[in-house]
Amino acid sequence: MRAEDHGPYMAAMALTAVGMMVGYYVPLVGVILTVCVLLVLLAALLGDAGGAMADLLARPFAGLGRWLTQKDDRRLVRLSPVIGLVSGTVFRWIVDSLIARGGA
Repeated sequence: MRAEDHGPYMAAMALTAVGMMVGYYVPLVGVILTVCVLLVLLAALLGDAGGAMADLLARPFAGLGRWLTQKDDRRLVRLSPVIGLVSGTVFRWIVDSLIARGGA
């Protein structure tokens, strides 16, 4: 690893860890993020058939999607909180299901 890459990778790791903790201890944030992703998919599937409502739904998420998918040096740092939130929420869901079944 190059020396100049240490800063962004450490920031990405820290943001992912914080996002995972927030997603685990406040799963509502991860659920809201998942609902937002589903709304983006719904708006993309409706396309022109949905008319103005689909366009209205898609605008903020399209802007966020463009910002998150920019190809530059900070892409990993921008995506890491989202990855952390989703993984924390999924981890919480798995742990809760194991506890409910008596497996943990």
